[in-house]
Amino acid sequence: MPCLTYSLKSGGITGEILVRILKEFDTRDLFLRVNGKMPMIVIDGHQSRVDPAFSAYINNPVHLWKVCLGVPYATSLWKVGNASEQNGAAKTEWYREKAIFVSYKSTHHLPCKIDACDCIPLVNKIFHKCYGNIASNKKATADRGWYPANRALVEHPSLARDDEPARTSNSLNMDEGLGAATLDRLIDHRNRSEGGRKAAEKRKATNEGISKNILDTKRLTAGVITGNGVHSLNDPRFLVPYKEREKMRKEKVDKSAKTKRDKCTKDRVGVHKMRSRWGHENTHLFEKCTKEECGAYLQYKKNQGKGERADGAMPKELPDRRARCVEYMSRPSPAGSPYQSDTEDIEENTMESASALLALASQELSVREDGINSLAEDLEVFDGDGHHGDEDGERDVYGDGHNV
Repeated sequence: MPCLTYSLKSGGITGEILVRILKEFDTRDLFLRVNGKMPMIVIDGHQSRVDPAFSAYINNPVHLWKVCLGVPYATSLWKVGNASEQNGAAKTEWYREKAIFVSYKSTHHLPCKIDACDCIPLVNKIFHKCYGNIASNKKATADRGWYPANRALVEHPSLARDDEPARTSNSLNMDEGLGAATLDRLIDHRNRSEGGRKAAEKRKATNEGISKNILDTKRLTAGVITGNGVHSLNDPRFLVPYKEREKMRKEKVDKSAKTKRDKCTKDRVGVHKMRSRWGHENTHLFEKCTKEECGAYLQYKKNQGKGERADGAMPKELPDRRARCVEYMSRPSPAGSPYQSDTEDIEENTMESASALLALASQELSVREDGINSLAEDLEVFDGDGHHGDEDGERDVYGDGHNV
């Protein structure tokens, strides 16, 4: 099996990368699925593990994968490469190789500094010495409970709970006064919190309660899943509310997209009506447009950026709106929507723009024709009996001293 290498600019991992890894395994038929057996992987609690694409792939009947959550919290404790022995060896080897490299540069009269391009070759020299050590890797694997599966992290000091009861003073008056009142309030609060905790535990014990907790949580994480007693991403108690959450999320995204599409359509319709009434804005510069028509145009050309790129508030007075419209004319029109229903009027708008350009071109052509006709009349005058020119019929038509 060749090494699979993936990289992101963020340096992390995504559900898409996980899917590509499992696809590669399935393409090579590394694991047989016979007699109801399936391959199993144990993962940590990184957020990419609850990615929709990853969940859909591992639960596809064509290529089922049994996926279980190992350590939902403190995933750094689970990393074999984070062993203190390996990190210590890496630092030692790094300093040694760096000293050798700088000494080599000094001997050959090179600048005694380490450039960015020197880092990777140095890492290649030390990596296998520290992280490729079989003995230290076995020890790190056992310390983290990977193999043997000894649940070693359950007893890790950073995850241990401090259940030591608080010390009480025997000199406190618990029968009357402030001490007694405080004690009564503490007992009442304790009873209430214990009752709430027991009720919550009881709800978690039922499938309905587990599904509701996963469905209602604001942010779904591995901690929330395991906190409700679910340790597999194939568990129906997780899959049912998870699919419902995804359905609700897609509906929310679709609703937001529809709202934006409706607004864009409304703006385009407003601009189309303005152009149908007064022609393209290049021909009239909004001199006859109403306040509402200018408002529709400003919304159509509005910059959707944030921060400094965002446009200010729309002017309230008509002259100010007209001036702002003229200012926005140089902006590009909004791109067409990928939805066909939203771009039905694009051809009409394009035809309006083309008509306006043709009108401008025809006006310019008319001006040119007038100039040519005037020039022809002048030539006729020169050709007349007045004999403006020399004997060969050459005339200084342009008045620049050159006869034609």
